[in-house]
Amino acid sequence: MAEKTALHEAVEEGNEAAVSSVLQTAGPALIDATTGALDWTALHFAANQGHEGIVRQLLAHRPHLIDKTFPDGWTPLHCALSEGHESIAELLLARKPELAFVTDADGDTLLHTAALQPALSAAFLVRLLKGNPGALRVLNEYGKTPIEIAIGIDNDVMIDVLQWHLTIDEIVHATSTISKKMRKKLGCKRTEQLRLVLEEQCCTDLFTTLTRDVANTVFVYLGFQTVKNTHIHVHSGT
Repeated sequence: MAEKTALHEAVEEGNEAAVSSVLQTAGPALIDATTGALDWTALHFAANQGHEGIVRQLLAHRPHLIDKTFPDGWTPLHCALSEGHESIAELLLARKPELAFVTDADGDTLLHTAALQPALSAAFLVRLLKGNPGALRVLNEYGKTPIEIAIGIDNDVMIDVLQWHLTIDEIVHATSTISKKMRKKLGCKRTEQLRLVLEEQCCTDLFTTLTRDVANTVFVYLGFQTVKNTHIHVHSGT
């Protein structure tokens, strides 16, 4: 394991002034140097620790580090996502959209990594999904898709974003390994979404029919998707 450089130390401290000072005289070898158990560059550490100003400085000097990977397969974007640093993740993705297709040594896509961070916004997750729609169905080395990971840690934001892009069979599979308590929670949540949509369309009888068992996530999901996809409009007295 290589020793820490002055740049690594300044990054760990979050000291933008010190980083700027080092970068004024540092050669490419020092900026590109790696350290730590994972052999990360200063950019990896800055992204992981949420130092956006330092990330910008490092990218200005050595932009190629944005997609630098090491044995774990993590780019600086993975490092940012793993700690929920959304603004840095947005910055990195905007600089290089192709990063959305990177998988790490465990077969995790960025969606897998993001699934472990409930603090990430729905808007960001949608952009991440649009950047690589195929990631939705990728199995990692442990046989898990992003939504299975999200369900496993009760990441409601991720579940809400991803569920509408999956088939009924995929929802069944994703929920098959979780507890009855979790299934009931998901069912209740979808039931409320369905109720609001059907109330707007005066379809209360249909709501009653579809939600006899609030624990049946798939049934509620199917009902909501039917309304959403067919755009039915049923009015009282017709």
